[in-house]
This record gives sequence, structure tokens and C-alpha cells, in this order.
Amino acid sequence: MATHTQQPSKKRTTMMDMSVSIFVVLIMAMIVIPLPATILDFLLIINIALSFTILLLTLFTKSVLEFSSFPTILLITTMFRLGLNISSTRLILTKGNAGTVIDTFANLVTGNNIVVGAVIFLIIFIIQMIVVTSGSSRVSEVSARFTLDAMPGKQMSIDSDLASGLITEDQAKKRRNDLERETQFYGAMDGASKFVKGDATASIIITAVNLVGGILIFSLQNGMGIMEALERFGKLTIGDGLVSQIPSLLISIASGILVTRSGNSKSFGSSLIPELFSTAKVMFLLSGIMLVFAFVPGFPFFLFLIVAVGAGTAGYLALQTEKKVFEQTVAEEQAQLAANRVERDRDTNDAIVPHQIDPISIEIGYGLISIADDSKDENIMNHVLIIRKQFAQELGILLGPIRIRDNLQLGSNEYVIKIKGNIQAKSELYMDKELLLMPEGEEVPFKGIAAKEPSFGLDALWIESNDKELADLHGFTVVDPLTVLV
Repeated sequence: MATHTQQPSKKRTTMMDMSVSIFVVLIMAMIVIPLPATILDFLLIINIALSFTILLLTLFTKSVLEFSSFPTILLITTMFRLGLNISSTRLILTKGNAGTVIDTFANLVTGNNIVVGAVIFLIIFIIQMIVVTSGSSRVSEVSARFTLDAMPGKQMSIDSDLASGLITEDQAKKRRNDLERETQFYGAMDGASKFVKGDATASIIITAVNLVGGILIFSLQNGMGIMEALERFGKLTIGDGLVSQIPSLLISIASGILVTRSGNSKSFGSSLIPELFSTAKVMFLLSGIMLVFAFVPGFPFFLFLIVAVGAGTAGYLALQTEKKVFEQTVAEEQAQLAANRVERDRDTNDAIVPHQIDPISIEIGYGLISIADDSKDENIMNHVLIIRKQFAQELGILLGPIRIRDNLQLGSNEYVIKIKGNIQAKSELYMDKELLLMPEGEEVPFKGIAAKEPSFGLDALWIESNDKELADLHGFTVVDPLTVLV
């Protein structure tokens, strides 16, 4: 049964490979073999449809890995357009006619004024070369360099997640493979973007050849007047250039959209609309600005008013969405607080309700809760993170997450360190005091609470924080409470 299901898949793969191979071979043949005008029209339509397909795919692509064949497609489509340019040039110079598509484009754009068509063609060329293609090439180059530089860090992150058990071996392999493919993609795009730039340059050269060559051939050899030849071949040249340049511009835009996408799990439209129109304040301000312009003498009042009303409506909808998000956030916070209360109740009733046993955990009394406040720069979580990094860098041991929780069964200043639920250390901290290490054989001119330094069992004394500076002057070693626990 498995063989039966795999066989069609192999056949489809073989047919797709053969189709692409035949298409590439036909492109090469098209450069040499003359094409009739009807077939050229059909291939020009295919070229336009293919360009729109590529552009739409980039708009709906969520990740560059979903369109990893894009650099190769750039090369193939570039060769396809150049082949069409050569075929159309052959028809223009030999028959003075290049088919219906080129003729329709020429009449649609130029009308009765060839100068207007020439200006529009040059504007499209300038937009593609200076704006779109140049920017896409630069983004591709920078993305390739930064992706390559970030690769070691991303690989270490994958290895770290695998070692800590956050991902499985299969997931790690997939992430490594995706990272490698992403790096290869941006490296390939750095070079493939030059295809589009070269295609645009070749297009303007071919256009000039069509114009000059057509006028010379038909005026000198066929007895056509100079102005008549200029009118006829000017239109054909502009039509041919537009038919080639517009698909090239579409693919250049697709290339720019794809390489400028930031890493997220949404398509271009899904991420653009919420980011652009989801801030109520911006929409209300825009509505007010457009309303001011509406009352400026000479400006079209109703057009500005329509935009102002539209922006105000978008702002109102965004405000309603913000209120819903705020209410949802408040509800989630209340649910989290309720869950925390339930967890604290479980902690105070451990003998009755068992809880999850953490590999390593720190439990603190209610008087020490301030050291776990993540809003403060000095908190136990930051120190624990530093310790985990030191273990990983110096010993090659990656510690799992260390849970910190309050325990109402402990004294106000007590804390315990547990490994798999078993107490390994227990001591006290005084958050308003400092721990002074007692030197052997010396008297200490301070009053305080006698204690044992928890790491090495040395005699110590909890002194007032105000006495710390004086103790430092006398040469005593004084440690703050958080450092004692660390």
C-alpha cells in the first residue's frame, strides 16, 4: 500500500522536473529560432502572468523559506524575458511587426504622441533601476552578511535549547536545516539580484537597437520615409520595451518585498494592515490633519473630507479594539493572580496536595519576597541567569531552569535550596542588614546577630547597613544579603 501511494508522488516529481527542463531548453531555443507573431503574443502573456504570480506569492509568503527557490526563478525569468526581447527584435527588424500584444501596449501608452510614450518608458526604467533594483540589491547584500554573522549564535541557541530539553532532536535538526537554508537563500539573493539589474540595462539597450535599427533598415532598404519609420518603429520600440519592462518591474518589486520581510509568522498583508492602521491616536490625528487641508482654499474639499472621515472611522475601530485587548489583558492578569493564589495555597498544604517537583528550586519566606522582584535591577533571577551562563561557559554544563517561589511555612527571613524536592541548604537573610565575616582571633567593634556564613560555614555577624562603610574602613569583609544567597 505504501508503494502504491509513493509511486504517483515520484511520477509527479519526475513530470515537474521534466517540465522545468523543457521550459529552460525552449528558452535557449527561442533565442535562435524565429517565432511567429502569434506564438510571441502567447509567450508575452505567459511572461506577464508569471510575473504577477511571483509578486502575489511574495505578498502571501510568511517566511523566505517558503519561497527558497526565488533566486533561481530570478535567473530563469530573466533569461525568458531576454529570449522574448530577442524574438520581438527579430520580428520588428525583419517584418516591422511584433504581434498584437506589443502593438496594443504601444497604442495604449503612446496614443498619438510618441514623445509621451518614450517619457513613460524612461520613467519606468528609472524607477526600476535607481529605486527598486538598487534598494533590493543593497538589502540582499546586507541581509546575507548579517545572516552569516548571526549563524554561530543561532546554532548555539539551538544546541542550548536541545541540551535543556526545550526541543527534541528532530526539532533541533529541523531548526538547523532551516537556518542553513535561510543563510543560503540570502547568499543566493545577493548574487541573483544582479540578474534583475542586468536585465533592466539590457532592456534599454535592446530598445535603442530596435529604434535605430528599424529606422535605418526600413528607410534605407525599403524606401520608407524617415518620419514614417520613426513614427512606426518608435511605437513598436516603446511597446516592446514596456511589455518587457513591466514584468521586470513586478519581479523587482517582488524581490524587494521578499528580502525586506522581517522574521514573523504572518504574510505581508496580515502584518502590514494591523501595524499601519491599528493605532487609534495616529488615525485621529490623521483625520484632523486631513480635515484642516479640506478647508484650505483651492484644495478639493470633498476628497479631503472623505479621507478624514475614513481615517476617523479607522481610529474609532482601532480604539474599540484597544479597549477589548485591554479588557482581555486585565482578565488574564486576574486569572494569573488567582492561579498564583492557588499555587501559594498548595505550597502551604504540601502534605495534602502534592505539587510538581522541580530539579532545582529556591523557596523564600515572605520577608524575602523583594529579592524576587523583577522590576528591580538587583534581583535573584538576574543573578541566577548569570550563574547559569557561567556554568555553561566555564564547565560546559547547562543548568535547567531554577524555580523561585515563596513558602509561607518558612520563617520571615528563612530560605531553603532544594534539589528534586529535597532540602540541601537552609539559612536566613536579613534584607536591612549586611553580613560581616568574623576574622579569627579578632574582636569586632559592632553589634549584630550571630550567624554562620552559608557557603563555607564561617562565623559571621549580621550588622546594620549603616555600619557597612565603617566596617570597610576597618578592613572587614562585608557582603550584602543577595550576594550571600547567590
